[in-house]
Amino acid sequence: MRYLLPVFSLLVLAACTTTADIQSRCAAVSSGFAEEVNCLGNMVETQPHLSGDSFAQEYVLSGQYLVERMNKGEISENQARMMFARKYNQLRLEQQRLSTLSAVEWDALSPRYQDCDIIDGDRVRCRGY
Repeated sequence: MRYLLPVFSLLVLAACTTTADIQSRCAAVSSGFAEEVNCLGNMVETQPHLSGDSFAQEYVLSGQYLVERMNKGEISENQARMMFARKYNQLRLEQQRLSTLSAVEWDALSPRYQDCDIIDGDRVRCRGY
């Protein structure tokens, strides 16, 4: 029974789609911060849309760095958790900023007005302004 829980947990985690979902599930099945970060790193690597995401990679690396500091006695587990939560919020805001910037840039490139003409009876030529 003891070995079934981790296997079942990994199957449940594999169905996750976001880093936040994965972290929540890892926190629920982990006994400490180091185990949680290890779980998160393993699960991010198994998710194709997250394994190549630089934000997810930075988040996992920051967790691993905090585990190292915690293991050296430089910070407590609660401090590590707080710093990890701050890192998540910081990365989330950066993602939102870039997403908004991309939307604004796309909108700036989109035509405001389109003028179309029929050419030779069966072709259409359009110009955007």
